[in-house]
Amino acid sequence: MQTHVPSNSQERLALQRKILGIEDWASTFNHQGFSFEQRLRLVQCVIDRSSSADEHLGNLGAGPIEDLLSDEFMSHVERDQKNIEIWRAAIRHSYWQMELPDFAARISRLLNDRA
Repeated sequence: MQTHVPSNSQERLALQRKILGIEDWASTFNHQGFSFEQRLRLVQCVIDRSSSADEHLGNLGAGPIEDLLSDEFMSHVERDQKNIEIWRAAIRHSYWQMELPDFAARISRLLNDRA
């Protein structure tokens, strides 16, 4: 099943409002049957249209990204080098410090790497 990625600005704005917590995050994402891949694609849509200075990245990191934290998510972020600073800005707002030590170290490396 293909995920619908909004093509016009009005659809994107409505989607971003849902993702960024202006509408209820839990019912929008978690209770409507979205798969991990679909949720990741929706977050990627916001990341692709953001800058690392955007204030809404705090909401993105503290909600949707926290729900996605996993090895699969981190691999996706690490591959998306064109947006790495935006991902870092959003992930900094996530509560990840209580993750398993190896996974927390992986996140810490991503956040502190300035190569």
